Amino acid sequence: MHVHHPWPPDRKMTMTFDDYRPGYHELFTSYLARKNGWTADYATAVTDSALQFLAVCAEHPGEKLVSSDDVDQAVDAIVLDTELCRWLETVLGRQVIHQPSYAHSPVERARQDIAYSITIGYMRQRGPVNPHIWRDLTDTACTVASCWSSCRVVAA
Repeated sequence: MHVHHPWPPDRKMTMTFDDYRPGYHELFTSYLARKNGWTADYATAVTDSALQFLAVCAEHPGEKLVSSDDVDQAVDAIVLDTELCRWLETVLGRQVIHQPSYAHSPVERARQDIAYSITIGYMRQRGPVNPHIWRDLTDTACTVASCWSSCRVVAA
């Protein structure tokens, strides 16, 4: 297996799960589309964004970064596929730690808002951010349930 290193922030990551196993990217995105009622194109965009998000986590080890809710659906699926997750950790050069956050107090929500904003900033350093996947907190339609997940990812 060829081992990649974390992608430089000035270059958009182009890796897909086909690098893990031929045809797996389409299988993975088809699963997400069925599970979440998404179109195939949207599931592909979310998967690609999740890979970018995990690369950002690897570039900022120890920081608790927060994904959008849709990206969290992809990250959850990645973490549950332990062989895929192990391969991705090898590629990233870091362990992926998925930490659910069960506290929903106003203080915890404020921390999540800050972490989400920081995450979007890191994502934008890597390239354009899909506004349908990464909703801005100033969007009046943005709510805790629809814009960011209460789960965090920390790269160890």
